[in-house]
Amino acid sequence: MQQEHYLEFIHQFESGSLPKASWTHQAHLQVALWYSHQLDFDEACALVRQRIIAYNDRVGTPNTDASGYHETLTRFWMIIARQMLYKYAGLPLEMVAEKWSAGEEGDKTYPLRFYCRERLFSWVARRYWVEPRAGLWDAEWERMAWMTDRPVHHLQMADARFEHALQTCTMHPDLFTHEAHVRLAWIHIRNYGIDQAVINVCRQLQQFVAAVDAENKYHETLTVAAVRTVYHFMLKYPVDQFELFLASAPVLITDFRSLIQSHYLAQTLASDAAQITFVEPDLLPFD
Repeated sequence: MQQEHYLEFIHQFESGSLPKASWTHQAHLQVALWYSHQLDFDEACALVRQRIIAYNDRVGTPNTDASGYHETLTRFWMIIARQMLYKYAGLPLEMVAEKWSAGEEGDKTYPLRFYCRERLFSWVARRYWVEPRAGLWDAEWERMAWMTDRPVHHLQMADARFEHALQTCTMHPDLFTHEAHVRLAWIHIRNYGIDQAVINVCRQLQQFVAAVDAENKYHETLTVAAVRTVYHFMLKYPVDQFELFLASAPVLITDFRSLIQSHYLAQTLASDAAQITFVEPDLLPFD
């Protein structure tokens, strides 16, 4: 692409006159590179977000949780654009764009090296920035992948950041949903094994409820039972991404109560003893 063609392309994009059929993956990369070259990272991300949403509106593409603007993909490509500018420093912008498009970093499937499909194409990732798996970039680029705003959903955080937020009691209570409880168990079982996971999760939940003045909500038997139940499904579905695990075992979210009731009588769980100490199941034993 010649410089004058690049400028004309950007003009058409900003004015909304770019044909919808021309708004391809390569066009997205060219936009990311242009604004990354002109502005600092945060300003570039904000302006690209604004202009992609506006362009979609003009060409009739709905911006919803299922189509149109995708926050995580957009920010991901903005980080890669910075990397390309660094890698090919000194080359004309249009040549950087060509080299990016021709390399592995320009492939449409490249983000799947950093995210499982279920995580990347979730409604959370489309609406908000979702962190990639940690440790895949050098520190300079990984800092760009860290969230600077307070998350509004626990899935925005990478597993290591999620675990740290619970460990330090810095996670907002609104984020600690039932799904987040399941995730905490899943992370600790994967990282430390089932026996240590039970100890860790019980300790962290006790610390967390104390930090948010909700000690009366902690239930020892339910906590241990929940970890053991997650472990049962992890044995059946040994996958390495939490979203993929949930997709394999949706009953953990949709009917968790029934899973627990297969192990315990209601009166057992309602007892004071079960709240303060672990009580073995009345019915089915755990794995």
